[in-house]
Amino acid sequence: MARILECDLVGAGLLALGVTPLMIGVIWGGVTAPWKSAQVLAPLLIGLAFLGALAFHQIRVKTDGLFHPELFQSRNLTLSMFGFFVEGERAAEAPL
Repeated sequence: MARILECDLVGAGLLALGVTPLMIGVIWGGVTAPWKSAQVLAPLLIGLAFLGALAFHQIRVKTDGLFHPELFQSRNLTLSMFGFFVEGERAAEAPL
C-alpha cells in the first residue's frame, strides 16, 4: 500500500484528463466537425488546460512526479524529443 501512495496519482490523472480530450478534438477536427466549431475547440482547450495544470503540478508541487526535472536539463534529450515530434507530424501529413 505504501508503494501505491508513492506514485504521482494526481499527475497521472491530470495526464489522462489532458490527453484524452486533446486526442478527441484532434480526431474530430475536420472529419466530424469543422476545426473552428465548438465541438472541436472545446475538447482541445479543455485538454490544453489540463496539460497546463499537469505542467504546473510537475514544476511547482511535485518535484519527483511523472517527469523528473533533470530529464529536460539535457539539451540533447530536449532537441531529440523535439525532432521526434516534428518527424511524427511530417509522417502524419504524408499521403498514404
